[in-house]
Amino acid sequence: MNAETVKWVEEHARIVSAFQERCTESLDRQASSLVSLLLAGAGSALAYAVSLSNGAAPLWQAAGIGASSLWLFLVAAIAVRSTLWTKPVHAPANQPANLAMTYDMDITKARALELKNHQFIIEHTRARNDQVGRWVNISRALAVATPLIFLFAAGVAAGLCARAG
Repeated sequence: MNAETVKWVEEHARIVSAFQERCTESLDRQASSLVSLLLAGAGSALAYAVSLSNGAAPLWQAAGIGASSLWLFLVAAIAVRSTLWTKPVHAPANQPANLAMTYDMDITKARALELKNHQFIIEHTRARNDQVGRWVNISRALAVATPLIFLFAAGVAAGLCARAG
């Protein structure tokens, strides 16, 4: 590669890296908001389930709300573990000690060699963003299933009450 080509490739590598970083930030904001909403819903449902269990509410209602709360806590835990858990971070450039080893190399060759490191970082960031995005979507789908959890738990509790009564 000649110096002009290396410069052109480096510029495009910076563009792709900046795009990947914006995607990472957006996904992290989405995941954080989702976890906050899930925890707020789970806590509210838990408080409501506790208040129902102390009153004259039917068992099926308390069981449905309690199961929904537990479900939302579980979905929040899955979302935290799969989207917000700290993972290895790669530096955007090579370390000076590694770059110094190329002191006797032509600068164009050294820059071309450094592009391989940059490509690795781009691929790693893309793979991380794909994984986080997939789990944000899965967590959203699981949260949407909460009414089904309520119906199942309420139905089981109503069936147990009918057998006992």
